[in-house]
Amino acid sequence: MKQILYRDSIYEERLPLPGFKLLVFLMAGLAVLFFGFMVYSLLHPGNTIDGSPGWFWFIMFSLFAFITWLVLNFRELVITMTGAGVEARYGRFKQFQAWNNIAGLKIIQRPGLRYGGWGLRWGWSGGRQYIVYNIWGAPVVELKLKEGKYGKLCFSSRNPQEVASIIQKQTR
Repeated sequence: MKQILYRDSIYEERLPLPGFKLLVFLMAGLAVLFFGFMVYSLLHPGNTIDGSPGWFWFIMFSLFAFITWLVLNFRELVITMTGAGVEARYGRFKQFQAWNNIAGLKIIQRPGLRYGGWGLRWGWSGGRQYIVYNIWGAPVVELKLKEGKYGKLCFSSRNPQEVASIIQKQTR
């Protein structure tokens, strides 16, 4: 896979979600199945086996279409560092922090369930909220922030030492 670095990028890393294709296939397949049930129940109102109304199948289709959209958003975690700061992103969900807002960092080699699972997580630590963008099986870089809504920004990286080196260089 080609790495695309934009004009102002210092570093970019893409971490794909393990099991992504299977999960998308399952969710999209269920959405299509419920769509089919909905169309059938609307075309043949009195002829369904269990008597489920069309609106029930519409709700099920909508729910699984939304879940499919969510899974597509979480297909990969992208970490980007530019001249302005660091950004962690899962599709449309992203968090940017300027270099001058980073107070320090810590590398956690084996995070396990420290943050309550994998994906996009929120929690509280030391009286301040934190946000986590992580994947299973990768070390986490934990940035301590000076101000703002979050006290910490945590994200997974396959190259935590390189990421830490860049952050330390940019925050001097």
